[in-house]
Amino acid sequence: MNLYPFVSSLLIAVLSTQIIGCGLLRNVAMDSARPILLDQTVAMNREADYELAQDALPANIKLLEGLILSYPSRKDFKLWVCEALCGYGFGFVEDQDKQRASQLYLRAKDYAVSNAVKHTHFKPEYMYSVDDLQNWLQQRSKKDIDVLYWLGHSWGAYIALNLNDPEAMADLPKVQWIMERVIALDEGFYHAGAHVFLGSVYGSIPPMFGGSEDKSLAHFEQAFSLTEESFLLAYYYFAKTYCVRFQKKDAFDHAITHIEQASVLDFENLQLVNSIAKHKSLQLKQESEELFFDEEMYE
Repeated sequence: MNLYPFVSSLLIAVLSTQIIGCGLLRNVAMDSARPILLDQTVAMNREADYELAQDALPANIKLLEGLILSYPSRKDFKLWVCEALCGYGFGFVEDQDKQRASQLYLRAKDYAVSNAVKHTHFKPEYMYSVDDLQNWLQQRSKKDIDVLYWLGHSWGAYIALNLNDPEAMADLPKVQWIMERVIALDEGFYHAGAHVFLGSVYGSIPPMFGGSEDKSLAHFEQAFSLTEESFLLAYYYFAKTYCVRFQKKDAFDHAITHIEQASVLDFENLQLVNSIAKHKSLQLKQESEELFFDEEMYE
């Protein structure tokens, strides 16, 4: 989302309609600019340079938030800023500052909730009511899947960074229900992201809290299959969660090798996320000696 080349023309178009004072013309101007914004989102996802993306994303987030202030009912802008906030927090912040990343995820969650309220008859109090949340989820159709996914993704990203917080852990089943509904509607949505999420959950938490080796592996294998092994972030999460929790060193090594050997240029629309996976897997590999027990020491 490197938006600088067209910011001036976009602002001129919007400001001119504000001077005219006609809300209809403002909406027409923004509808005309939407394809450019969408192309910039695609361009950002195709960015293979990790450092360039790190520098560009904050300004893009603020531009989108400014547009949301002017157009608070736009579903697409809120979806894009959710993706940008979550991507920035995961790719560039959480390894250095978990508290700041948590705040970015909560910020994304607020946009996701706002979208759900505006476009799916959601009420914020449903987040605190098991019956209401489940009833709302069952009423959702495939047209709502983007709203569902980013609500679950942003909420889940926060929980994943705060597993030691009892309140966050208490919300985990709710996010699991959301992602299960996404899978029921379209399991391949956003690179099978719901499968990656659930695989990570079952591969992160102890069995007494619902963790499961079989369920974790099944979700990851389905994600690999649906994405034809192109979504390297699935392999990163597989190595970090399932392989570490269940001490699968050979599978860990295979996943890291797959990430290392893959070229980010092979899959055009995944270049940024795959660059992030490569960057984070280097650190994970360096920690591997601490993550796996040496069985020979206990013989």
